[in-house]
Amino acid sequence: MLDIKYIREHTKAVRQAIAQKHIQLDLDELIKVDEKRRALIQSIDELRAERKKIADSMPRTNGQSKEALVQSGRKVKDEIARLEKKLASLEEEFVSLM
Repeated sequence: MLDIKYIREHTKAVRQAIAQKHIQLDLDELIKVDEKRRALIQSIDELRAERKKIADSMPRTNGQSKEALVQSGRKVKDEIARLEKKLASLEEEFVSLM
């Protein structure tokens, strides 16, 4: 099994090898799923950074501002959970294509 980074960087060579070895693989689909997976990972990482920023600012706030931060933190947490479920299904698809 080839590393996905190698596949992305050498798509033409991999495509030729697939044809020569008569391997059943939808390379375009694999690359498409990988791009979606990488974008989703980046989005999740950005949301985690935002959540950390919110958590770090909590001790310095009080009253209504704190409640607004709590609500914002919950929304971010829920969005992370939603995206992680989506990522899990994409990971399964990615592994099956590899």
